[in-house]
This record gives sequence, structure tokens and C-alpha cells, in this order.
Amino acid sequence: MPEPIEGAVFPRNIENFSRVMPSENEKEEKTSFAEHLMDALSDVNEKQKDADQASEDLVTGDLDNMHDLMIKTQEARLALQFTVQTTNKVLEAYEELSRMQI
Repeated sequence: MPEPIEGAVFPRNIENFSRVMPSENEKEEKTSFAEHLMDALSDVNEKQKDADQASEDLVTGDLDNMHDLMIKTQEARLALQFTVQTTNKVLEAYEELSRMQI
């Protein structure tokens, strides 16, 4: 008979385990990392388009409130900066992994 592993804790009541694991009906449809990334990039693109449209509206006289233009411009700028910084961090992590010796 195999010897027990020291420090291993085994569940005493297996009926409670079913509450931890979701059933087939409870599982949500999972999205991939690529889909999340594409959604985030499309959001950044939409913010850029909204800021451009607000600028055009101000020039043509369709936008009366300068605050809306400033808010949309800042949102687009911050979203783009966040995207650039995230890209830089991912590239740094990739470079770090490629330098590791296996």
C-alpha cells in the first residue's frame, strides 16, 4: 500500500467539493486573451475617433461646450499612453524571458 504524503490534506467530505467546482450549466463562455486584447484596442480606437470628431465639431460650430472636447481628448490621450506603456511592459517581459537560460 502506498505511503501517505506528509503534509498533504485530503478532503474529508467529498460532497462539499461539488459546490466548489461549477457544473456544466454554470460554466460561462470563456473568451481568449486575444479577444480581450482586441476589445481593449478597439476601445482605445473609439476614444481616438470620438476625440477627433469632437475637434471637428468644435471647428464647425456643432460643439458648444469646450469641456466636452477637453474631456474626450484627455480620455483618448490617457488610453493611448496606457496602451503604449502596456506594450512596453510586455516587450520587456518577452526580452527578459528570451534572455533566460534554460
